Amino acid sequence: MLTPKIQLAKSPRPVKHHQWTDKEDKALIQFLDLSHLDQDENVTDTASWPMRHANSPFWTEAATSIKTATRSSELLSANTVRNRCRKWRTKFDESLEAAVKSFGLETNSISRAKKTKETVSRGCQTKKLTVDQQTQTEHSCQDDVTTVLSSCKALTQSEFDSFMLMLLPQIVQSSSVLSFGDKLFSVVATAKNISTYPTDFFSKSINAMSTLQEHNKPNILYKFAHILSTNRPGTSTPLLQIDRMPFGLLQYQMEFFLATQCTSG
Repeated sequence: MLTPKIQLAKSPRPVKHHQWTDKEDKALIQFLDLSHLDQDENVTDTASWPMRHANSPFWTEAATSIKTATRSSELLSANTVRNRCRKWRTKFDESLEAAVKSFGLETNSISRAKKTKETVSRGCQTKKLTVDQQTQTEHSCQDDVTTVLSSCKALTQSEFDSFMLMLLPQIVQSSSVLSFGDKLFSVVATAKNISTYPTDFFSKSINAMSTLQEHNKPNILYKFAHILSTNRPGTSTPLLQIDRMPFGLLQYQMEFFLATQCTSG
């Protein structure tokens, strides 16, 4: 007599919880601090703790801000960020000011960063000039630029980070954002003593990633950078070894298509 097989139900896999780092927590508190700026960038109540409903885009914006501030490759879920916010809200008795001080952030970072941004806005305003006004205005613009630089240099690191977070949306909306990115990348590459970079690397990278996404392809541009910049555990050798195959094959293919494009053009 055959005994029927009993199928045991598989135990559900344990949910993997995100292990928050100090940098991520600090970035979250800083985002909450900056959220007290209204749409006109005026400072509202600086003490109360901002909370939104679960489906609010506020939490996705917070996750993006954390990813940018920490330079992480991982984008946290909105629910993960909201739950973390609730935890800190309880710990600090709903006092955002207390949390800001606890994480070593400047308590007046909002006001100082906002003041600096207002200075930049005044310095970047475009005015219609008459010929007689041109010389006088050129001197005025130079004074504005000097004032902007002085204001930026006077900020602490925390205040400068807050200032840049407020300024970035305006930069992204600018028609010359890719050109600005190319110039910024060139400055950073030069500072890192990199002499082999093309001056349009930033814009080319953005356009390349857009092309991959439009064709539903993975972001191999980022993956290539990752396996070259990440070392194998316990070694100084990149995940993709430069002195072995298939690096040579990849290099040949890239050089071939680039040369073909140049000769066919």
